[in-house]
Amino acid sequence: MKIFISKSHKFIEHYSRDYIGRLFTPDVCARPYETTETNMDYGIDNGCFVGFKEDKFLRLLNKIDNKNNCKFVATPDVVADYKETLNNFNIWSCVISNMNYPLAIVLQDGATIKNTPWQDIQAVFVGGSTEWKLGEEARTLIHYAKNLDLWVHVGRVNSIKRLRYCKENFVDSVDGLAFAKYNKTYVDKAIRFLQQPNEKKLF
Repeated sequence: MKIFISKSHKFIEHYSRDYIGRLFTPDVCARPYETTETNMDYGIDNGCFVGFKEDKFLRLLNKIDNKNNCKFVATPDVVADYKETLNNFNIWSCVISNMNYPLAIVLQDGATIKNTPWQDIQAVFVGGSTEWKLGEEARTLIHYAKNLDLWVHVGRVNSIKRLRYCKENFVDSVDGLAFAKYNKTYVDKAIRFLQQPNEKKLF
């Protein structure tokens, strides 16, 4: 599992690529080529959690040329509302796919196996309320996505407890404000945790 950090490349380039990647957002995307021209994995968040800025989101997508290590682009969503998130997905999925990015839908409260467009996506981004994200419905969706060999990313992971939950459920990547804002304090500790063997089996 990897931690995608929303920070300039110079702050994260010294970390092992086995555990650290970069998360681009419309507000934090300076000099993306410093990351995309290396072997560091990265993802692109839409910034909807703090307020969607369509122009900045599109500028970010257009400024990246090398997509080889891009694991997902999160289609614009509505926090804790999967019905509206699906409406947004229907609007944005073609736009993002036509730019040759791997497409992720943001799973929110109300998401189920039946109402998720699995055939159209290459990844899932687990959002939603904290209660839903850590509940049985989200866990079922994570395992279903892994069964389909999709990339699974979980947002708002800011503690070892949350990291453990994600690691035990074989999530591929996570992000959290703590790793971006206090990277000197939290990242080394998190990497040491990730280096420990995973005792659970997915199936």
